[in-house]
Amino acid sequence: MQGLSSKGSRVEVRVSKQGIIPYLIITFILGALTVLGFAPFYLFPIPVITIALLLHFWRTSTTPLQAALLGFCFGMGMFGAGVTWIYVSLHEFGAVPASIAVLFLIILCAYLSLFITLTGWVLRKLHIEAPLVWALLAASLWALSEWLRSVVIFFGFPWLTVGYSQVPSGPLVGYSAVVGVYGVSLILVLSAALISLFFEKELRSWRNAFFLSMLWITGFGLQFINWTEPQGEPTSVSLLQGNISQEMKWRAEHVSIRWIHMPS
Repeated sequence: MQGLSSKGSRVEVRVSKQGIIPYLIITFILGALTVLGFAPFYLFPIPVITIALLLHFWRTSTTPLQAALLGFCFGMGMFGAGVTWIYVSLHEFGAVPASIAVLFLIILCAYLSLFITLTGWVLRKLHIEAPLVWALLAASLWALSEWLRSVVIFFGFPWLTVGYSQVPSGPLVGYSAVVGVYGVSLILVLSAALISLFFEKELRSWRNAFFLSMLWITGFGLQFINWTEPQGEPTSVSLLQGNISQEMKWRAEHVSIRWIHMPS
């Protein structure tokens, strides 16, 4: 990105073929950092910040293709950092050669990144100027892309749905009982979109700040509502898990032994 020029009420970023590369690297890093919002780190503000920066780059990109590339790199960073357990499953426990496991992981991350890529492309293609309408559209498109990712191809792949990053202590988790995880994702990205507007001096307003504050205050307050009540006497349940190492678990010679000694 080689320069900024004011145009009306927004800022236009001019990106050359060479100038966009640093921003692709930045968005890749932002995507990787987003994983810190999930277990076991639980740094719930991180996804809000990283997505706010991505949305700022989308809003100030000059073409849908640039927005798509930025979204793809963000997705590769996020899924590349967040689904490495698949490599372990394939290589360590599935005996798949390391090179093939890495190739499969790259292909999977690229596929999953396409949903974020398409979100950025559509958002920039529509070129909405009204800030609040743009913020609502960005949040809706993101939530829709996550839902599609969770249902498309076989049983879908809902891993790293950003709404989960607010569990267990994020203020927005209060919405989960009302709108579910995709609703939390929508509100999280809406918050990020409102924050991204503050990066543009012309769009800073008390109205946006008030709207953002109310979203978070309401989510925090919803946590104190008891949405369910126990009925009847409590039931005690015990869960038994065999202490069998993963290296032995699926070997044919151990399957029959495992079932023979299973307690009745």
